[in-house]
Amino acid sequence: MCSSDLFNGDALGGDGIFKSTDGGNTWAQLPATDGWDTVNRIAVCPSNPQLILASKRYGGIMRSADGGATWTNPRWGQGSFDVRWHPTNPNLAVAHLMDYTSDWCHRAIYTTDGGVTWNNAGGLTEVLGFGNRLSVCYAPSNPTIVYAVCAADGGKIWKSTDGGQNYAVVTTSAGCGCSWYACPLWVHPTNPDFVVTGGYNVYASTNGGVTLNQVRSEEHTSELQSRQ
Repeated sequence: MCSSDLFNGDALGGDGIFKSTDGGNTWAQLPATDGWDTVNRIAVCPSNPQLILASKRYGGIMRSADGGATWTNPRWGQGSFDVRWHPTNPNLAVAHLMDYTSDWCHRAIYTTDGGVTWNNAGGLTEVLGFGNRLSVCYAPSNPTIVYAVCAADGGKIWKSTDGGQNYAVVTTSAGCGCSWYACPLWVHPTNPDFVVTGGYNVYASTNGGVTLNQVRSEEHTSELQSRQ
């Protein structure tokens, strides 16, 4: 899944970011992140491992160009819960941002310069309501397509066909029931129309999020797999 349960009021806070140089056997805290509060998501650029984006509450989007030795805060916000690099283009990334305007709100944002600057995405510019968080995910086989799932309106799938710059809701069936606590999103690595999301239950779509079907059994899972 691209995203699931993250920061919440009854969870333990984090302790910055840790790094392993031996395949995960041992870990050491990155000194520059000592004292950071909750880090919700870490994204390492696929073509440049020194370039890292992190979603933080509080603070928003953090960026490092030297493997985590130093960090900047190119897009401040009350929080960010999700950030994703384009699979092949190191200039492109998408993310979630939570902020406060007239009310608590959530928005999708994107960058075209490797995370140096960020823009609000059309369609998901301001979703009001503290609990209406959202998650984003590229379709790996066709990254001009980016999906978002938002907890508002019962949990519908939004779709972008311009790399995450603009989104429109596509779900016509009942929503997936995603929420603040559970807002997962996954796109099949070779089939851009196969999307999995959920909340209390798991839902799958084989038509790009237009209809969402609850995954109820092994039989139903096999049926979905046969459509890939």
